Amino acid sequence: YHSKKNKKHDVVQLGEAVTASFCPEHPSDKADYYCEKCDKFACQYCVNKNHMDHPQDHEKVEKMASKRRMILKEIISPVEEMSKSFTKLKADIVSTLERIKEQASKINEEIDKCYVEQLQKLNEHHKQLKKQLDDAVSQKEKALNKQT
Repeated sequence: YHSKKNKKHDVVQLGEAVTASFCPEHPSDKADYYCEKCDKFACQYCVNKNHMDHPQDHEKVEKMASKRRMILKEIISPVEEMSKSFTKLKADIVSTLERIKEQASKINEEIDKCYVEQLQKLNEHHKQLKKQLDDAVSQKEKALNKQT
């Protein structure tokens, strides 16, 4: 449990806090209770002496820890489900991206193939036009040579 009231403190796992907490006023006694209102751990003596004016706000540390674990599980469960959903969504996106890249590669190959075919046709047409021009020039040359 984190509180703004306790700026100087060591953070420990909740299970460690349950077994390793001692009463701040009686360091030799285990802090078996936690007072929500005061945000303090306390021993049985301190609970009876200092916290009786608000008995609904303190409880055994184990019980408090168990409640907090349940709350955390309730909070974490939907987050874990969302995490699973996001992981699946990410995998779907990666898979879709791979398919898009594969399709793009195939289309690229098809474009190159069509380009080569069109280039060959264009070269063939180019050759035919040059041959027709050469033939026309040759015929005109012959016709003019006959006239001379």
